[in-house]
Amino acid sequence: MLNIIPFLYSSVFTLILFFIYSLEYSFIPYVIGELLIFYLASISFRGRILRSILWLIGINIVSLQVISIISTGDYILPLTFSNLNAFRSVGGGALTKFLLVYSLYLISFILLFFTSRKIAKVFILPTFLLFLLNGPTYNLLKSLFDYYRQESFVSKFDKSILDKYYKKDIVFNSDKSNLLGKTNVRNVIIIFMEGTSAIIPEYKLGDTYIMPNFNKLLSNSFSVENFFNHTAATYRGLRGQLSSSYQLRGGFYIEDRNKGIGQMSNSDIVAKYSNGIVTLPKILNSVGFNTSFIVNEPATGNMTTYIKSLGFKKVYSSEESGWNSKNSLPDKLAFDSLKRVVSNQGADKPFFIGIYTAGTHHGMDSDDLKFKDGKNPYYNKFYNADVWLGEFVNWFKNSEYYNNTLLIITADHATFPAPDYKESFNTDVSHFVDRVPLVMIGADMPIKKFDAEGRTSIDLTPTVLDLLDINKFDNYFLGCSLFDKGCNSKFSHSTAIGHGFFDIRKENGVYKAILTEPNSDIMEYYNISE
Repeated sequence: MLNIIPFLYSSVFTLILFFIYSLEYSFIPYVIGELLIFYLASISFRGRILRSILWLIGINIVSLQVISIISTGDYILPLTFSNLNAFRSVGGGALTKFLLVYSLYLISFILLFFTSRKIAKVFILPTFLLFLLNGPTYNLLKSLFDYYRQESFVSKFDKSILDKYYKKDIVFNSDKSNLLGKTNVRNVIIIFMEGTSAIIPEYKLGDTYIMPNFNKLLSNSFSVENFFNHTAATYRGLRGQLSSSYQLRGGFYIEDRNKGIGQMSNSDIVAKYSNGIVTLPKILNSVGFNTSFIVNEPATGNMTTYIKSLGFKKVYSSEESGWNSKNSLPDKLAFDSLKRVVSNQGADKPFFIGIYTAGTHHGMDSDDLKFKDGKNPYYNKFYNADVWLGEFVNWFKNSEYYNNTLLIITADHATFPAPDYKESFNTDVSHFVDRVPLVMIGADMPIKKFDAEGRTSIDLTPTVLDLLDINKFDNYFLGCSLFDKGCNSKFSHSTAIGHGFFDIRKENGVYKAILTEPNSDIMEYYNISE
């Protein structure tokens, strides 16, 4: 009996976790099966060291994969390794929970020392199944391979690729006058809300919306439906939307080799990205705009340097927003800073202001306002963001800027489909691709809903330029204006997250993201956008 106690303990603990967190039961046979294979193989050895090492390897693989299933609803993905160094952004509560789960799994390692020393060596043989079964070990190795392929990518610049996407204009057949009427857009403000899928402002708990202010905007503004994120996460999302492009390089990688943007030195970021592809702020600078962006990090932060590389004349750090902490700028201060920056704009030049609000990041809870009893972190953080968003929108509508300024509210990318998120908002989305909100507010903007029909955020910059009647400029954009009736871009219904590729298709009357094979055109484009 003592021989099977470590296996029984780890198996029962796994089943308890699946029950507590309402995880997908289809994972259970693979997880329990691999625990059994690792355990039988480990106790086949006479030497205590070999037995301990093999069982420890098995416990680590299984425990980390179960933690990933709890957090994301799936095995560890390459994106997990890419963002490993950004662990602080997931929030202290989540980290504590994961460390507790991991520690409780390690108890089975201690129990191994109370088992008999040896069983028949024949039990070593089934270990080859670990590499055949679509379970924790196989998927971990696959993710590591995909991550290595992504991390080791070296761009091979070819001018012919650049020339292939060169254009002198972007809007060819815009229908905006029929859709919007006459608009008087002089200035633009874009709010990129961290990880906010469209379902969140639409979601109602009982008689109460989680984001009541945002929900009102969906019916009291120009609201775009069936609009998807074209990439993730934040580093890719902000640059991709502001340049109508994709990039392979993510924010962080498992080893600090100056590969991820969040790990590079400021000078390397400037050298690699400042003279890169054409961006929205660079174009607006060339026609006399004042361009600025409000970030959530200190002046020395990589995000701050990265946003500067996109061509903004002024980037406001978290210190300039009154926040002297390494933690992300709270949403209240972010929107207060936005009001201050808008108010300081002179009347001599048009302006473009962007802002990224980080309070709704995966794993975080609101450190300010709470939703009802405050027990659900997802409800708390989105409710908190909504209060300060609503306060800013009210201020904007009563300001002198309302008559000639277009306010756009969207997201840097969709919400990460963790199990807690899916349960909280009653959604079965399975990919890091989903509908994201896009609303446009201004005195001349009509109140109506516009169907994007599965188009993605790669079309954001061309749409903004269309609204500003700016379309004669050199560019390498992959998307086109949402109002362009003649849009024939082969990218406008495609999402790429590193080496993960998706098509946005309509099935049974609903637009959804479908996982596809690698997109050779996007992979080619990675060479000039990195």
